[in-house]
Amino acid sequence: MNARMRTGRTFFSFCMKKSYVDKNPFGGVPQLRKCHIIGATFTKKQLEKLLSAPDITQFVGLHDLAIMLTFAHVGLRLKELCTLKVPDVIFDGNGEVIIQQTRIIMQDENR
Repeated sequence: MNARMRTGRTFFSFCMKKSYVDKNPFGGVPQLRKCHIIGATFTKKQLEKLLSAPDITQFVGLHDLAIMLTFAHVGLRLKELCTLKVPDVIFDGNGEVIIQQTRIIMQDENR
């Protein structure tokens, strides 16, 4: 809604500059307040149950636990996690994860 109001305000500002209209009908209309809703999160008990699910005596279980902890602590997207290489993870100091590939937006060349 706010984007449409900004578009209307811009359009009517242009119309005022060209003397097509005398008044911008969007002038003085405030933007709507954005409501940030936080989605449901895991309870501590649910998180403990989830993290204790992998069988860490097997490689696959360690693998799954590492993925879950990386998602939780680093906040990566799935594609970013899949493109991680060993050199991208720095264990010295506080630790770092270098994200090589982020979301790429392809633009149409015909525009």
